[in-house]
Amino acid sequence: MALALVLGGLMVAHHLTRSRLDDPNPARQRPDFLGANHAPFPAPALAPGIPARGTEAAVFFTRPALADSLIAALRTDPSLARLARLVIVVSGTPAPVGTPTITVVVDPGLAASFHLDRPVDGGPPVGYAVIASSGLVPYETLDPAIADHLVEVQTMVGAAG
Repeated sequence: MALALVLGGLMVAHHLTRSRLDDPNPARQRPDFLGANHAPFPAPALAPGIPARGTEAAVFFTRPALADSLIAALRTDPSLARLARLVIVVSGTPAPVGTPTITVVVDPGLAASFHLDRPVDGGPPVGYAVIASSGLVPYETLDPAIADHLVEVQTMVGAAG
């Protein structure tokens, strides 16, 4: 009985700490790169020259209200920009202005082309995908706190090669 209460309490605590931006299936949110969600697939076109064979890209999917904090985080740590092209796909307007190292694209439906799930709230996905130098997408996931997990993105880009 005590074990059932402990397990039940843990389940309730898990549901209370979930974000409205989380994946409805917790097993698909931020899995390691060995347990990718899909077989690699060809990356859709994002902007002229992206994707480009021989160049990795980190593609971030965000909502307008979260875009400025993501750009600020990317500017604070430029190490990811040295490894890959950076693209931010914003699901609507207003969208922030890009920088020389960050391309901003406004497209509310592009996340579906990357096989991203809709989050719990049913709105546009917030997460990221990695495009390998082959032009394939080996990794994509929802991540409601992308700006706090740029080191993970950097690891995925390095592994995608």
